[in-house]
Amino acid sequence: MKRAFTLIELLVVIAIIAILAAILFPVFAQAKEAAKKTQGLSQIKQTGTAISIYSADNDDLFPLAVIMNAGGNWQFNLTAEVPTDWRINNPVTNQRHASFWANSVQPYIKSVQMMAHPSGEDMTGVATTTLGRLPLKLGINYNGILHGYSGTAVAAPSITPILWFGQGRTNWVGQAMAVPTLRCSAPATTPCLFNPTGYPDSSNGSGSQFGTAWFTPGGIQTHWAYGQGTVFVRTDTSAKFRNIGRPGGGAQGTFDMLQDPYSAYDARGRASSYTGCRPTGSTGPFYWCFFRPDRETQ
Repeated sequence: MKRAFTLIELLVVIAIIAILAAILFPVFAQAKEAAKKTQGLSQIKQTGTAISIYSADNDDLFPLAVIMNAGGNWQFNLTAEVPTDWRINNPVTNQRHASFWANSVQPYIKSVQMMAHPSGEDMTGVATTTLGRLPLKLGINYNGILHGYSGTAVAAPSITPILWFGQGRTNWVGQAMAVPTLRCSAPATTPCLFNPTGYPDSSNGSGSQFGTAWFTPGGIQTHWAYGQGTVFVRTDTSAKFRNIGRPGGGAQGTFDMLQDPYSAYDARGRASSYTGCRPTGSTGPFYWCFFRPDRETQ
């Protein structure tokens, strides 16, 4: 004789399913996040390898992070068009923007789509185009202190970052800046290079004691790209995930300037400041400690 389930038995089964779901869903979410992190790690490492090949073809020099303005001067806070001609149809302007690292290394990358954060959100306030061309999404940030710098001059290639997801889960769309970037504004006929004990160009750092421009967090909700950290590629092309702004530090916390790129975060992992440093006894400007190519300790 067949017997139907009682209401209590059905409720027990439903409760068991709910308990199992509560246990398993976080596990599935963690597995999904781990898969995305692995994908991002692969993409950023391939981009780092492309930069290494670019440098080998260009006298061992890293690509440029600062571009010229229309007046022929370096302009550290000028966003570059990526790709150069997606919305501006002007050969002279396009040529200026072509020197930006994300444009100059494109011939060395199998797919430019891998420069985006795989699950990132697009930056708000994106420019539009009437040319019918697609802008490039750029989630990877370049260490602009390496602008035009020699690879052989890097003190510890296994330590100095060259790429990172510096804006967390946010993708620039069509326009980008290097973070950090050298604070140059002199005529582009003069060098714009990292100077361990002085300013990067003859403009005297644009009147600032900092040799690098401030990061631009506008619209960024968190600097955590995956979990509670981000991914870095070193100048030797090694790539690794690193926790940053660990919970408990907060805006009041003091983070090691050589272990964490920023010095203060809010509860959601959004950074508000970084630490600059210079050699002992130097009267030169401060450069962002974490990204200095002359650092020799981890």
